[in-house]
Amino acid sequence: MRGTRSSFGMSLLLLLLSGVSLADDDAQLNDIYREFLGSSVDVEAVEMRYRDDIIHVGRSNTPLIRGQQSFMDTNILPLAQMVNEGQIEISGRAYIVRRIIVNDMANDVGYLYMKLKQADGEPIEQLQEFSWVFLKENGRWRVVTDFDGTPAPITLIESLHPQFTVE
Repeated sequence: MRGTRSSFGMSLLLLLLSGVSLADDDAQLNDIYREFLGSSVDVEAVEMRYRDDIIHVGRSNTPLIRGQQSFMDTNILPLAQMVNEGQIEISGRAYIVRRIIVNDMANDVGYLYMKLKQADGEPIEQLQEFSWVFLKENGRWRVVTDFDGTPAPITLIESLHPQFTVE
């Protein structure tokens, strides 16, 4: 009987500890989205979120982008420069339709809503499907694969039932 109690106690302890870890994992993953949705972009912080061997899968008929520097040069730096120089304002949110975390790998699938406003123009709203694959290394989540999806109609937001929303 004593062995059964010890096993139960150990199982309960592991369950409680894994719950803390999952909450921490969710918070860390959510912070990655928030780094892109702020009033400025910390390029060094964003760069640390991507592995050196990241692969970006774009829309149809576009080549794969391989490697952190190519990805940053193509997808992050031009927009970050416009945001940080005040040429454009970005606000948005991520609608996470499904998040799966298994050990040190995670996958988010959902829609990214962005509202872009140039200093002298009308805001432009866009909604895009996405899927990101993350690996956890040394306690820190990093993007290893970034899949861009096709644009989706803004009206789709009204009927979404996300697992949660990151703002």
